Amino acid sequence: MAGYEEEYEANLNPLPTIWGVHPYYSVEERSEAPIQKFVEHLPNGGAGDQLWFTEVAARKCTDLNGSPVENGETGQAERAKWLVDTLIRNRHPEHVFYYEFLLKDREQPECRSERVDDALYVPSSDPNAEDRPRPAASFIWNGKGDPWGYTGGATNIQPEQAALTASVYPGGFLEAKYHFEYGITQNYGSYSSEGNAGSGTSGVGVDFPVTLQPGTTYHYRIVAWNSEGSTVGEDHTLTTLGPVEAVTGAATSIQQTEAMLNGTVNPRGYDAKYYFEFGTTTSYGATTPEDDAGAGTTPVPVASNATGLLPGVTYHYRLIATSGGVISYGADKTFTTPRPTFYLSSSNTAPNGNIITPFDKPGDIPIVGDWTGQGKDTIGLYRPSTREFILSNSNTAPTANVDVTFGNPGDIPIVGDWTGQGKDTIGLYRPSTHEFILSNSNTSPTGNIIVTFGNPGDIPLVGDWTGQGKDTIGLYRPSTREFILSNSNTSPTGNIIVTWGNPGDIPIVGDWTGQGKDTIGLYRPSTEEFFLSNSNTSPSGNIIVTFGNPGDTPLVGDWTGAGRDTIGLYRTLPPF
Repeated sequence: MAGYEEEYEANLNPLPTIWGVHPYYSVEERSEAPIQKFVEHLPNGGAGDQLWFTEVAARKCTDLNGSPVENGETGQAERAKWLVDTLIRNRHPEHVFYYEFLLKDREQPECRSERVDDALYVPSSDPNAEDRPRPAASFIWNGKGDPWGYTGGATNIQPEQAALTASVYPGGFLEAKYHFEYGITQNYGSYSSEGNAGSGTSGVGVDFPVTLQPGTTYHYRIVAWNSEGSTVGEDHTLTTLGPVEAVTGAATSIQQTEAMLNGTVNPRGYDAKYYFEFGTTTSYGATTPEDDAGAGTTPVPVASNATGLLPGVTYHYRLIATSGGVISYGADKTFTTPRPTFYLSSSNTAPNGNIITPFDKPGDIPIVGDWTGQGKDTIGLYRPSTREFILSNSNTAPTANVDVTFGNPGDIPIVGDWTGQGKDTIGLYRPSTHEFILSNSNTSPTGNIIVTFGNPGDIPLVGDWTGQGKDTIGLYRPSTREFILSNSNTSPTGNIIVTWGNPGDIPIVGDWTGQGKDTIGLYRPSTEEFFLSNSNTSPSGNIIVTFGNPGDTPLVGDWTGAGRDTIGLYRTLPPF
């Protein structure tokens, strides 16, 4: 017995019940005599249900590079098969085990030396197994010619598919077939297509694409079989990529009828598309147009404009990303469209929204007046789409106390106490004809006074310029920044003409000090500043105060009955 075999036997743990070392009897002549002589060396003449071998047909082998030498693998396999078939047929053991022995560093004994060895494995570059089985191994290990299968890694892993790989060694005698088992547990449950590995002695690299679910961990293994039996490879796992990632972001630029919906999409290397769903419930119902998110591997910002919204309504929305039929849903988020809101301040020097009240419909124009003669001003609206005046007697709980139609398309609403009766009534300025049309009634409006005054582009004004107890008309001419104030409604003329302001300023009128007459003022949208003058002939910014947001409309009224006017705002956009 060679020294390394003795060492191997000494270190064998557990020690087989029946143990013997092959005495190098040749089976070249395929005679049972050497087998019988071998059996005689076994304890109890080989009686028992297990037989163990360290070598079989130790004749020739491959070199360290895997190149065959004289007879090579095929010759060994044939001799091994004959030996095992004969042994099993004559001895009928329950199990036949074959132990390879290698040096401590797992170095394969060299050929053409006293260390000739027909080991079970030889070192290999096979990507699916550290060692390569010799064709004889299946006969020795199993007692029959089963093929060998080694489960490999998964490749081309995508959200809904992957390629499973393996190496199959047919064994050199019988045609071997194979397939993959796979599933979310080690019970598997799904199978790939069947493949044919042939009947050669070398390993066959195989791979099969399988259809999977995104973002899921799968178990899989190779199964190889032939007419004598089957073997299974080791269990491996893979995790499919999650689908294209969609992350719903915050809505921005929220207006009464539209909003910008934002989010991020990570295409994860796939050609990705996206769109948003939105609606008043989580059933959504409306979508933005589909757009392209590219095919990158990092999140990219995306945005779409949701249109056709209603003011003062809460909307649900979410981002949806798609790639190759795989759909990813972002989380549901909400936003609320703004309602046009009145912000009424009781102070001109430290303005604040002392009264904040929504009263709205898209496109409405705010108006202010003392509709009932109660001594304080309340809010109202003019609706150009229907030419309606909607007047409320309350600033805190506004409602349509008066709702009346008056005017033509394109008219501009005005309000004043035309007769000195102590309450305000409605009127119109018609830019197409430069006509002021003044009504003495809010419920049955008519043109009690119709007078032409002004030039194209002029902005109508109303105020009690002289403290006479009734309002008369006026104009602001943006082209020259002139205030043109008339003391008469029936024969208007420029009793006061004064230049004041900057391009883009909006004219306002009010009794800032409670002196009993109105003076002019300006609102500068570019800086959200109010400029209030106590004089109509030598205007100056007696009070300059900042109040408002971009897009606000300036208002003036006596909100509390204090006997003087203070500023306010009408806001159709959300605060910035």
